[in-house]
This record gives sequence, structure tokens and C-alpha cells, in this order.
Amino acid sequence: MREEMSLGRQEAFEIFKRDHADSVTIEDNKQILKQRFSEAKALGENINEARSKIGRLKEEITQRHLQQVALGISENMAVPSVPDLQEEKLRSQLEEEKKRYKTMFTHLKALKVEIEHLQLLMDKAKVKLQKEFEAWWAEEATSLQVDTPAVKSLNLTKPFHQTPESLHERPQLLSNKSDVNARKILPSPCPITYSQEQNSTSASLDDSIPKRPTSSIPLTGDSQTDSDILAFIKARQNILQKKCFQ
Repeated sequence: MREEMSLGRQEAFEIFKRDHADSVTIEDNKQILKQRFSEAKALGENINEARSKIGRLKEEITQRHLQQVALGISENMAVPSVPDLQEEKLRSQLEEEKKRYKTMFTHLKALKVEIEHLQLLMDKAKVKLQKEFEAWWAEEATSLQVDTPAVKSLNLTKPFHQTPESLHERPQLLSNKSDVNARKILPSPCPITYSQEQNSTSASLDDSIPKRPTSSIPLTGDSQTDSDILAFIKARQNILQKKCFQ
């Protein structure tokens, strides 16, 4: 007997069994077994009837024999050594019924052997089918377990999507840090062209110093400290630009 299955697993097993190569043989044996059971049941009923009839015939023969003895005693006659015609007829019916009973009983024994053989074949086929399904199920489960980490790793490597709100809040959070940490946030070291980077940097620095910078560079709020930070960044950019074009 196979273990209790979940609904989904049971449905998968039914599909697997339906498409299996031995499914036709199993179904044929199942139908033959059902037919043999019906034959055995009917034969068993006939055997019981024959057994009952044999018992009645034996009783009638005994009663007939006792009647003959009583008749001889009442008439002071010797009991006949051979049965009369009525008793002979009963004995003939008894022998025929015994032969019929023996034939049916032999047939029933053969049916039982065939039924046991069919049951054994079906049990073996079911065990084989169950083992093959379990192996297939385990293989599918293993395949899913192997694929799952790959999917998770792809999800983990996705870039974090920053909303406009998070970008707006970031300068406010970083503005509370020290100027040392602020100096670590630098623009790209290698601009596309020297002239574009120089113009954009100069314009950004010229506009940001007197107007309180609104760029992504976090500042402290102190004018002297902020001027030092911007001067440091500008010097750092000039050095990186020179290195990129050497």
C-alpha cells in the first residue's frame, strides 16, 4: 500500500499511471480478475446447492431403507438384499450429484489459483509503478530545488530602485554626517570629455558656493566648512581629470 498522498501528488500519480506503459496490462488483468471473481462466486453457490442436494438424497435413501426394514418386520418378511427401484433411483441421483460436485469443486480450486496469480501480477505491477513514480517525483523535486537558488540569486542581484522620495530624503540624512564622510562621495573619476567635465564642474561650483548647494553633495550648513568641502572636491576632480587624459 502506498503512503497517503496530498491532493496534488495524487493527481500527478493518476496522470503518471494513465500514461505508463504497463497501464493497459494492469487494466486488462483487473478486468480478468473481476470476471474470475464473478465466476468463482457463482461456482461457489452451485457447489453449496450440490452439497445440500447430496445431503437430502442421502437422507431420502436412509428413509427408504428404514421403510423397507419396517415393512419386512410388519409382514414377517426378510429384508431384501438389493434395493428396490425407488431406492436405486435415489442412489443414481446421489452419484450424479457427487460427480457434479467434484467437477465444480475442482474448477473452483483452479479459479482460486488463477485469481491468486492475477492478484500477484497486479501487486507486482502496482509496486513497480509506485517505485517508478516515486523516483520520477523525487527527480522533479530535486530539479525544482536546484532551480530555486538560481532564481533567488537573480532577485538578489537586481538594482535597488530608488523612488523620488528616497532620493529627496538622502541629502537630508547625509547632511548630519561629518565632513570626512562627506568628502568620500565623489563624482565619476573619468568624464567623457575634458571640456564637458570642466565646464559642468565649474558651473556647478560657481553656482553652489553662494546659493547653498542643492546638488547630491551633502553639506554641513556651515559656510566656511561647506566652502572647504567644495574646494576639496574641485581639486580632486581636477587631479582625476588630469590622470584620465595623461
